[in-house]
Amino acid sequence: MVFSKIDDEFPIFPPMKYRSSVHPVFILLYGLTAMLAVIIGLIGIFHNLSIDEMDSNRRTFALVFLSLVIIGGLLLMRYLMRNHYIIEGDQLTCYGAIMSSKMQISNIKSIEKAAYPVATQKYALNFQGITLEDKNSKRIFVTPLESKKFIETLQSMNASIEYVKSKAT
Repeated sequence: MVFSKIDDEFPIFPPMKYRSSVHPVFILLYGLTAMLAVIIGLIGIFHNLSIDEMDSNRRTFALVFLSLVIIGGLLLMRYLMRNHYIIEGDQLTCYGAIMSSKMQISNIKSIEKAAYPVATQKYALNFQGITLEDKNSKRIFVTPLESKKFIETLQSMNASIEYVKSKAT
């Protein structure tokens, strides 16, 4: 892959987006959260009433409310599972459901395959991932879907990144 250069220090790389891999446990947890929202919605609507005892306005409200709760639960599940990583220029940005973090690729000191939990910022939806550590000892745990390509991209942008064999795995 040939890249043009603005200057001698940093080549121009096209922005690259990597999705996070998702472990089935997270899907199950978020699915159970959505189901719990539906159950709470059902209890709130039908508290000690059968559908036959409801008038048509209340029945319509109940069905609309339940539909909104289901859609809301699914949207919440989708929102919580939107972790991804973007490499643009010399910047790696890790996006989680609630927060994001940035790390200069030129400052990354080491990459280590690691198992969750690690004492670091987590932008992950899986238990097996990669811990990135920079020169200031800031650590980020990521789980890109294409981890080999992700590591190769980082190492092609910063040849001084050391690949550390994991102590735990």
